[in-house]
Amino acid sequence: MYQGPFKLHDIIHKDGKDILEVIDIVYKPDNRFKHSLNITEHPIGSGSIESCKEQNDKQLTFLLECRENVESRLRANKRSPKIKNLLKYYASSYDHYFNWYTGKRLVLPGVSPGMVHIKNKFAANWNFSVVKLDNKEYQLTKTQSKIVEYAFKQLDEDKMGLTYYNIVNGVSSLGGQLTNYSRLSSYFQKELKGTTLFRLEKGRYHLITD
Repeated sequence: MYQGPFKLHDIIHKDGKDILEVIDIVYKPDNRFKHSLNITEHPIGSGSIESCKEQNDKQLTFLLECRENVESRLRANKRSPKIKNLLKYYASSYDHYFNWYTGKRLVLPGVSPGMVHIKNKFAANWNFSVVKLDNKEYQLTKTQSKIVEYAFKQLDEDKMGLTYYNIVNGVSSLGGQLTNYSRLSSYFQKELKGTTLFRLEKGRYHLITD
């Protein structure tokens, strides 16, 4: 399944006038980022940021549907390079839409306006008591929300992930408290597992956002 190219609409200012810019995000499996961009410019006509958002909402929603379909195929055929390339293409395409929405301070389709902390497929409300990942919403306890809040705020700084000791100190700085001698999974049980929101690699925890 390809179903592209996906089109990203935007209003740009060029040579003293507003122009409707349409970017085709084309699948290129041999390219490092698995895509290329074909840009065309059109008279603005009745175009506006609002009409661009309407078009981009439809395109992005369809893109996510395509990605979900291909992800299910990958689970059945984990070694397929073709499927892996498609997923990389969808991820790169998603980044273009994500940057457009955040640059315009607009809410991505499928994300509640109340979700103010957004990173790729992850979203959370103002105090991290509600988080959303892969279109699934989770209610967090006070302790869980402090853990996720700290991990989210460290995403750009801690590329290598967080040790449990890092998280203990970080949660303490936010007014929470964890047991020094424990592990993250102890705070995520029953309805919500730690592996739902975190990935553990080489003793370090990574908040899942993509």
